[in-house]
Amino acid sequence: MKRSLGHKAGGLGPDTENSAYKSKLEKTKRIAQYAQKVRTDHKHKEFPKRKSVNPRYQPPSKSEIAQQYASKIPRPIPAKRKPKLSPLPAMSDKEPSILREEILQERVRRHLQHKRILEDLDKV
Repeated sequence: MKRSLGHKAGGLGPDTENSAYKSKLEKTKRIAQYAQKVRTDHKHKEFPKRKSVNPRYQPPSKSEIAQQYASKIPRPIPAKRKPKLSPLPAMSDKEPSILREEILQERVRRHLQHKRILEDLDKV
């Protein structure tokens, strides 16, 4: 016995004489015909294209967003630089009493300079 295409062996096949089957078959044919008609109508018809509000709008890139964010952050105010203190004079062949006097004067000068710096910082 040869197998017929579309049927499984041992199956009786659909009951084509049933009224419910015929109505469902007719309904699917009508749907297919309507779909074909709409498809051909739309193929020859031109639909108006929507105009976008801003056709060339592109969202900003991540780097642009980062630059905008960075431009809005307040910049820190740089601190005033402290003037550098000069090093102590090198030991020389001078007499010890003169040498002690020079070192003492240098220490007093540095102390006054440091005091002025602190007063300037207190004003700020």
